Amino acid sequence: ASTVVDPDLFDLFEAQPFAAAGMAATQHAEQAGPQRHRGHRDRGRGFCLLNDIAVAIADLRSKGFAGPIAVIDLDVHDGDGTRSLFADDPSVWTFSIHNAHAYARFRYQRFVVAADIADPAEPARVVAATLDAFGEIDALVNNAATIRVMPLQEFPLAILDEHWATNLRAPFLLMQAALAALRRSKGAIVNISSSSATLLRPGQSVYGMTKAALEYLTRSLAGELAGDRIRVNGLALGPVDTPIHLTWADDLDAAYEWLANQVPLGRIAEPDEIAQWIELLVKPDSAWLTGAIIPLDGGQTLDIA
Repeated sequence: ASTVVDPDLFDLFEAQPFAAAGMAATQHAEQAGPQRHRGHRDRGRGFCLLNDIAVAIADLRSKGFAGPIAVIDLDVHDGDGTRSLFADDPSVWTFSIHNAHAYARFRYQRFVVAADIADPAEPARVVAATLDAFGEIDALVNNAATIRVMPLQEFPLAILDEHWATNLRAPFLLMQAALAALRRSKGAIVNISSSSATLLRPGQSVYGMTKAALEYLTRSLAGELAGDRIRVNGLALGPVDTPIHLTWADDLDAAYEWLANQVPLGRIAEPDEIAQWIELLVKPDSAWLTGAIIPLDGGQTLDIA
């Protein structure tokens, strides 16, 4: 599939159009020489400035690239000329940078690294694999967690250690491993906490303890990394419809009803609602926000339900 241009390169590319076609465009740029391109990056995200888009696309096809090609026109007139040039070719998708929704389709690519982040060696491997695939890291979201609900006298050491390793040590090690890349990108970190860091609920002492510690770590690192222009914020979530509840609830329907009854707005959240806030916190729109722990909980921590 096609890839896109990093917006940080727009000034470099000035107002000229270019084609981007993943690895194929990167290979084309490498073979074309300095007269044919002004930059490229490593695997997975090819960038190639072309003097003649049509010739470049024909060259890509001749080399066996059969996937769709995105042609992104930086023309202030919304790319009318580019669209008309490729109107008869459905495999070439054209749009202007002003078309934010189309741009978003290409900018974000899914890349999965299977890992047990409770293993102290895994965070560094995850970061290395990401850098190998994309060459940079703009944002880190520490979302994975575990929870077991049980009274103090029943907590075994292994589950206590699992909470510490997953909910606190792993985010710390991921931030540590990604630090150099985040310094280069002046990126953002979002740590996912929980209303359990504030509320006092029987059986949640260990989970709540790790989330309270994560909130302290978030505020502390926000101050420590501000000089690097790295922003660190947190979201303290109320109940969300995710598989984590299977780790502690025997009857999921009853658990959801119990959770919803704690929320003044009367329901648990959908994952997409949380994703929108995470996106906001990593975008430049939040460039003056750091060290904040935002309660995103439907009013749960008001503790009035």
